[in-house]
Amino acid sequence: MIEKLTFRVALDTDVEKVRKIFKKIGQDIMADPELAGDLLEPFKSQGISEVEDGTLVIRAKFKAKAGKQSMIRRAALTAVHRAFQENGIKAVPKPLTSGSIAAPAT
Repeated sequence: MIEKLTFRVALDTDVEKVRKIFKKIGQDIMADPELAGDLLEPFKSQGISEVEDGTLVIRAKFKAKAGKQSMIRRAALTAVHRAFQENGIKAVPKPLTSGSIAAPAT
C-alpha cells in the first residue's frame, strides 16, 4: 500500500531542508522495531507538487504492508510536525473556498 501525504508550507521554505528532514524521518521510522517490519519503502519527499495561493505544496510517500500503514502514518505526521516546529518551517492551512463557508442562519 502506497501512502501519500501532502504538506502546505510557506513559499520561502527551503525545499532541500524539507527533503533532508523527511529523509531523516524515514530513516528513524525504519530503525523503529515496532514499525520497520511493516514498512516496505521508507518515508521520503516527492518534492514540490504545486505552487498555489502563495504556498508550496510538498508531497511525501511511503509504502507499507496493507492494513499496517496507519501507525506509520501517525509516526510520520508526528515527526514532521515536531521537525517543522524545531526548524521554523511554517505550515500553511488550505484556504477556505466560498463553497466551504457556511452561510449565517436566517
